[in-house]
Amino acid sequence: MKPNLNLIESFIRITCGLTLLSLFSAKKKASLIGFIGIILGALKVAEGMTRFCPIKYMNKANQIETKKHEHHQDGRVMNPS
Repeated sequence: MKPNLNLIESFIRITCGLTLLSLFSAKKKASLIGFIGIILGALKVAEGMTRFCPIKYMNKANQIETKKHEHHQDGRVMNPS
């Protein structure tokens, strides 16, 4: 697993994740929204610590596949109109 986040992005994700964790864990009444918020916060902290974002990885792979597909066409540009 190769890191795809730079140092600034990882610090931002850790900060936002810890903010979400503290915000949703401070609630006195447990709810589904609070549980989801805690999970999302923990995921952001994990992304920041590992410096790997699976969504960013999948998006980059999709862009590469799209470029390959466009390259294999016969050179014509299709107009959307």
